[in-house]
Amino acid sequence: MKIRNLRYFLSESIRSMIRNRLMSLASIITVASCILILAISYFIVTNVNQLMENIGQSMLIIVFVEDEATDHEVDVLESQLVNIPHIVDISFTSEEEAFARAADEWGMEPELLEGLPHIMPRSFSLELDALENQHYVVNYVTGLDSVMHIRHDQEGMDIFIGISRTVSIVSAIVIAFLGGISTVIIINTIKITVSARKNEINIMKYVGATDWFIRWPFLMEGVLIGVLGALTALGASYFIYTYAVVSIVDGVLGAFFAILFFEPRDVGEVFLMLAPICVAMGICIGVAGSATSIRKYLRV
Repeated sequence: MKIRNLRYFLSESIRSMIRNRLMSLASIITVASCILILAISYFIVTNVNQLMENIGQSMLIIVFVEDEATDHEVDVLESQLVNIPHIVDISFTSEEEAFARAADEWGMEPELLEGLPHIMPRSFSLELDALENQHYVVNYVTGLDSVMHIRHDQEGMDIFIGISRTVSIVSAIVIAFLGGISTVIIINTIKITVSARKNEINIMKYVGATDWFIRWPFLMEGVLIGVLGALTALGASYFIYTYAVVSIVDGVLGAFFAILFFEPRDVGEVFLMLAPICVAMGICIGVAGSATSIRKYLRV
């Protein structure tokens, strides 16, 4: 595309937006609203996922070893556990360590326990890469030799997984709905512009102007609307997320999340991922609306 043509297309787009400023403003606000909902949904989903990762690391699978198992059988079991997918860390607790830990939890002095038999079972603590993989790992470990019992909180895991999936599904539905509304409003905005210039478009077609030469100003108008809407949404979402992070860290919820060793994702990290997605979404909505509006007027 020549620079001269690009300047012409851009100036025509801006002129059209100014001429239909009320509809253009409505389109920008609608796109911004849609993308703002996308941003807020992303904030929720990404932090819920991080919270679940922290919870998953604290909700370990404990594999208790049979009392009759020899040291060699314990070593074989450990080598089998190491090769199971989705296990990221394994720690072994001996009888002595388990006994000392139990005594500490019961608040008993070590001197009082000297000479008593160490009856606590040996165990392996398994840390997983994701909560949803717990069922797979438990089923795998159940079939191994020398395993006496497996302790895990499947019900609690299922609750957290359900929450995460629900948040993701609801966010996707809301985003799709608002994206459709934004596209419809942009279509109507461009239609008004195209309808007002219908005779001009027909004349341009008859004198040999290509479809793309006619189409480009309207497509660029859609792109401008989409980009302006995306930037507006990003600016608003930045302040919302920053305020939310400060409120969580310094507010009443700060102590609760501190117990879970949870910190909201860094603002810079979140927006590094979010910004290109929002701008791309705004451009796609704008182009879709413009392309749909101009199509029928090019059939001369």
